[in-house]
This record gives sequence, C-alpha cells and structure tokens, in this order.
Amino acid sequence: MTDIKIEYYFRTLNLVFATIFFLCCIAGASFVFFKIYNDSLPYAILFSSPVIIIFIALPDYLRKMKFAITKQPALILSRDSLINNNVNDGEYKWTEIKEISLKFIHLF
Repeated sequence: MTDIKIEYYFRTLNLVFATIFFLCCIAGASFVFFKIYNDSLPYAILFSSPVIIIFIALPDYLRKMKFAITKQPALILSRDSLINNNVNDGEYKWTEIKEISLKFIHLF
C-alpha cells in the first residue's frame, strides 16, 4: 500500500501583499521621519515606531517567503505523522497527539 501524503503550502498571493504592505509602511515611516525630524525628533520617532514592529516580524516573514519561493510545504500530513514546517519544524507522530483544537480569531 502506498503512503498517502497531503501537503499544504503558503499562499504566495498573501505573501506578495504582505511584502507590499511592509514596503509601504517602511517607506511612509521613513518619509515622515525625514520630513519632521528637524522640527520635532520625538514626534518623528513616534511616527516611525511601526518600523520596529515590522523588524520584529521580519524573520518569520522571510522564513515563510523562503518556503514559498522554494515551493516547500508548510504542513505535511501523512499516515504516520504530522510535519509542521511553519512554526518549529516539528514532526509529531499521530500516537503522540492527544488533542487537536481549532480556534478562530475574530479581529472585528
């Protein structure tokens, strides 16, 4: 009997939109910073603070982009195990998994 594998990949379209969003945020914050930093440095820093959040999220984003470009799956389901490349590169045997839960996050 053949081993059945189901693979899930990152959506490239979502990552493209994320790239555009990151670049727009960085460009906008840089523009505001350089436009008003001579007049008021604290306000310039305040308006460019979203760039800090982007730099914190950047390593995870680059990792997902690498998976999308190289066409590596984010999640692999096989008869014996679940391989999660998305978060921590973990391989979990189905016998080790006791419970699976699904949670929806509503932003609005």
